Amino acid sequence: MTSPRDLPHGRAAAARPGLVAWSAPFAVAATGLGTTGAVAALVRLLPFGAPTAVAVLGSYGLLSAVVLARFGDDAAPGERSFGLANAVTLVRGALNALLLGLLVDPAALDAVGGDAAGWLVVAVALLSLGLDGVDGWVARRCRLASVFGARFDVQVDALLLIVLALAAVVTGQAGLWVFALAAGYYGFLAARTVWPWLARPLPPSRARKGVFVAQATTLVVICAPPVTTTVAAGLTAATLALMAVSFGRDVRWLWRRAAASTGARGR
Repeated sequence: MTSPRDLPHGRAAAARPGLVAWSAPFAVAATGLGTTGAVAALVRLLPFGAPTAVAVLGSYGLLSAVVLARFGDDAAPGERSFGLANAVTLVRGALNALLLGLLVDPAALDAVGGDAAGWLVVAVALLSLGLDGVDGWVARRCRLASVFGARFDVQVDALLLIVLALAAVVTGQAGLWVFALAAGYYGFLAARTVWPWLARPLPPSRARKGVFVAQATTLVVICAPPVTTTVAAGLTAATLALMAVSFGRDVRWLWRRAAASTGARGR
């Protein structure tokens, strides 16, 4: 797993085993088939209907279109295979779409009954979060690391945070302010359009990765039925403080590098 500010890193894949050298269309089709099966099971076994099916399949279709369009553009020279690592990330994206589908019809979610609705949301979220790190491990193990994979992983992570924040609001566990936990990545991207020096690459950081894990874990815990709104508010505030420290440290590092670069050019 990479952090939301580790976009321009990764290395080109080399010596890929044949079993993991999948094409992007194959990975998209195979994951789409599994997603369709999951939607069919939801509609048949639980009180979900057309809104959920449209949301899941529509969001997965949009994700697939972006992946197919961007893979060729973002791939490193010689990187022709989509690969198993990216396929795992794509499955995580499909799970995020499935989680979104559970939330678009609050009446159907309530009809699941009692705390079961909250636990259903938590289960899907944990599955997506649990696969985070698997794609990175596969990339390192099979020499599949790439710039595209790093970016794809970051964006799926960011989408998971947004959907989890929506889940916390829909299930009544938190107010709209919980979206502050998920807005850091997009806020950083917006800030880079105003201050281009923020677009410089950052060195990999275990602490930054830990902050993402804290964000996602906090949002999953908030969605759990036993957690009260008071506890949810406290957890959210504590995690926001961690985010502020992390972003502040990275912005300071980038500002110093930009200042040093400007000074060097001025001499």
